[in-house]
Parts: sequence; C-alpha cells; structure tokens
Amino acid sequence: GNDEEISRSFLDVLSNQQRLRASGPAFAPGAKGSSSGNVAVVEKFGVTPYQAFWQPESPCYASRMVALAFLKPGVELPAPGTAESRKLAESAATSSDFYYCSPVCTMDNGMKAQEFALPKPTLFVGGRAVLLLLGRAQRQTLGADMDDFYTCISHFWMCGTLLPDFRLVPNPPMPPPPPGNEIMDESLEDGVLGYLEQRVLITVQNGSQDQSMMCTPPYMDPWTYHIFQSSDFSELFEAYRVDACIEEDKVLRFTEKSGFSICSEDSPIGLGMGMQEDILVFAS
Repeated sequence: GNDEEISRSFLDVLSNQQRLRASGPAFAPGAKGSSSGNVAVVEKFGVTPYQAFWQPESPCYASRMVALAFLKPGVELPAPGTAESRKLAESAATSSDFYYCSPVCTMDNGMKAQEFALPKPTLFVGGRAVLLLLGRAQRQTLGADMDDFYTCISHFWMCGTLLPDFRLVPNPPMPPPPPGNEIMDESLEDGVLGYLEQRVLITVQNGSQDQSMMCTPPYMDPWTYHIFQSSDFSELFEAYRVDACIEEDKVLRFTEKSGFSICSEDSPIGLGMGMQEDILVFAS
C-alpha cells in the first residue's frame, strides 16, 4: 500500500553490521554525514536519533538538519568519513551525481521518531538513496579529551510504494570505434542511463471470447503471458517527478507526458497505452 514502510530495504545493506549507525568524530558542529540504502518510490522518510543513556547526562546525537537525496544509478558513494563523502553531502542539492534532493528539514535533538514528507512522491528506480545528516548538535560527554561532535541514529526508514514489476536495465557499454575512426555516433552519447522496464500481462479479446497469445515459457498460464516493456529511463524520471500525485482513493499514480499512466495497486489495473482497442494491458 501507499503507506508501506520500506526501511527493510535499508537494513538489508547493514545485514553484516550492527543496526546502530553512527558517524565518525568531528571537531566542529557543521560536519556532514550520510547513510544509504536501496529503495523504490518514496513519499516520506523518518529518522530516530540515538540517545546514549550510558554516557554522562545521557546526550542525544541528533543531526541539526536532514535531507534525502537520490544518487544516479552507477554512481558509487565514497567511503564514509572521508573528505569526498563530506563534499558530496554538502553539494547534494547541486551535484550532478544526484537526480533528486529533498528540502532540508530541521531535526529535534531527542530520541523520538521524526518524519518528513517529500513535496511530491518521487519515483526512485536504481541508484542509491542517501540520508544527508547536515550539522551536529551534541558533543560527547566523556571528558575534555573525548568531546568531539557526533551524529548517531538508531533508526532510519522510508515510506512509499514498492513497484516490484519494474526493473532498471542499464544501457550496454558502447563498442570501441573502428580503427582510424575515433568519431562515435552522436546518437550513442545521448546521456540515457538505461531503460525502465515494466512487467505487464497481455490479454487479447476477440468478440465475446477471450483469446490469448501463446505463452512462453510453457509453465505459465496458457491464457496470458508476461513481457517487459521498455521506456526511456531519463524521460520517465523527467515526467514522473513532475506529475506524480496521490489521488483521492489513496492510489499512487504517475502520468507520463504522453498520457501513459502507471498506477501502483496490488490488484491488476488498466493502463491506457494507446494500443488497439481489442488489446488490454494490465499491471502484473
């Protein structure tokens, strides 16, 4: 459903680590940090800061502000705590490595769940989701030699709608130019990151009796079959990020500029694809 929590996708990344996620130390409260995980469509995100009850005065290590950014597929995150990671966090709103960055939200310095809604539901396929921790509010209370600023969170989650019938297919690498011809076809350098494919169920109607195309592989339902339909990845992001909305029936719907509509429901729904009237296409 639309309010499905997908923090488990984030926790999968930490399967071999402790669930507690903390920053490295910093001498100044303005230091930046980040954390990441694989997700799908996001409406809001939330953070619970960590409070160290075992330290003097039980300090809470919340960040001053937070934001959520989506890294482009194929872009690798630098190692945490490095100068490169701090630079990436500071420039997320303008960096070409990100295709989306939420507004900056102010956090309360307390160990409580804090949620932040995105201005619009944002389609996310591939790449990485990065939680930006902007500024630090608390020093350690372990004495003068251990009083650096830290940020520490106990839980991070995102809420939205999973789209399991979509997958990202990256473009194959471009072949090297023929010997003596270093000029590549400009059409191969259009900046497209890949293709977004949706698994759809095809049923053909003929009069009052349904007739279906032959299915492959043979173990599938003989009256239906699934295909993956490709669309241009960059164009989809450009259109869906602008037009995504929540309708009155609480269905997350994305409308492409051409009018093609994708609706993320559990039950099959019709997708107006401009095909022949006797061919119905349903979300699988």
